[in-house]
Amino acid sequence: MKPGKLLLMSGGARSGKSTFADRYAKQSGRRVVYVATARVLDEEMKARVQTHRASRPSVWLTVEEPYNLEKALWRYGRQPDKLVLVDCLTMWLANILLQKVGFQGEQLMADTTLASAVAADIIVRAKNAAVLAAKVAAEVVLVTNEVGWGPVPDNPLARLYRDLASLANQAFAAQATEFYLLVAGLPLQLK
Repeated sequence: MKPGKLLLMSGGARSGKSTFADRYAKQSGRRVVYVATARVLDEEMKARVQTHRASRPSVWLTVEEPYNLEKALWRYGRQPDKLVLVDCLTMWLANILLQKVGFQGEQLMADTTLASAVAADIIVRAKNAAVLAAKVAAEVVLVTNEVGWGPVPDNPLARLYRDLASLANQAFAAQATEFYLLVAGLPLQLK
């Protein structure tokens, strides 16, 4: 299987990365599989998801996969005529982290061995998913967030998440054919 192209699109909140990724997918001429990683936990997130759904073409296949990105990449990425659009990588990481430690970060403060083990496991998964995304036959477009540009978070769970997201972004950027940073809706191609 000849690998397709892997594009990574990153930026801060509301930087235009999802809009840029959607526009790229629409113009690709490929059959698009949209992999949604968000979990709907409250009304505000429900409204955001509905807005995203309404903006997507009805011919796109939407797959909700909050935990097993690797499975979605393998299942839908084997066909070279497809484009797999994943939105977003950082939500996927948050889902995995919260699945492992819950919403309370106190146990991470008390047990640094746990934090190290959780981090190591998640980074291995991210690296493996990045390699898989680069190897599948379909073109893969991944949207992610730059979360490390703000102040240092005030709790262990948020600091661990920030570190994991940054390391996962590095793993995907290393595998990416092209990498775009979005700032104020403007794409800057870094790779």
